[in-house]
Amino acid sequence: FERVYPADRVKLRDAIESARYGHRYTLEYRIVRPDGMVSTAQEVAVPVLDNDGRVVRVQGTLQDISERVDAERRIRQLAYFDDLTGLPNRAHFREALQSALMRESSRGGHCAVVLINVDRFKRVNETLGQDAADQVLQVLAVRLGQGYGSSGADGASPQSMDAPRMARLSADHLGLYL
Repeated sequence: FERVYPADRVKLRDAIESARYGHRYTLEYRIVRPDGMVSTAQEVAVPVLDNDGRVVRVQGTLQDISERVDAERRIRQLAYFDDLTGLPNRAHFREALQSALMRESSRGGHCAVVLINVDRFKRVNETLGQDAADQVLQVLAVRLGQGYGSSGADGASPQSMDAPRMARLSADHLGLYL
């Protein structure tokens, strides 16, 4: 268990314990490699029983699935976040807003939505160039995102209570829900 990522140790112990009672399991957990890097493994374990139904051994496989996990994380990143600003995109915002509306509706609460239009953004783009316009959007995203949990594109699920509340909806439109 020394190489198992600390937060994953309990679920691995529980799975191994269940195998002792004849239950098979499939489990994904992280392993800390000797170089300090973290890999993700998938373990499949199947107990082998004797004629009396007692577990005599457990057999299975352990596979490094780090590349698959990284690819899934990248796909989520591409699907839900704006490449330029790192803010959630329109799809993420829509899903997170729907989830927030349902949550607040069930509590009898309310949500407010603020739509922000960057005035004269086209003029900035035409006179100063695309690089300058991109920088304006990046700075704006950081400044407006402070305090709303929007600066880190960590792939949070839109249904998560911690889902970002600010998003880039189009070239010069941002959205925020409170």
